[in-house]
Amino acid sequence: MLILIITYILNVIDYLETLYLIQHYGIAVEGNPIMRFFFEHPYGWVAKLIVPAVLLIGCGIIARKDRAFLRPITVATAVYAFIVVHNLTLILY
Repeated sequence: MLILIITYILNVIDYLETLYLIQHYGIAVEGNPIMRFFFEHPYGWVAKLIVPAVLLIGCGIIARKDRAFLRPITVATAVYAFIVVHNLTLILY
């Protein structure tokens, strides 16, 4: 399930980019109010690294039984790729 690994790697990159932006521009750069709460408290890493890993493992188990489940995973990967590119453009400018 290479697509799941790619999705998680993009998630980690998104986490690192978000940390960089928060350190340089403040917590207001986090547009998601739930994640903003987690970053304001010391639980941001759990919500961005542990929870997605568990959910992606669950998706992998389901996808092994039902290959049609790979389509939403592919969409999620595309969304993460867009987010990573968007954050990278923010960092570069």
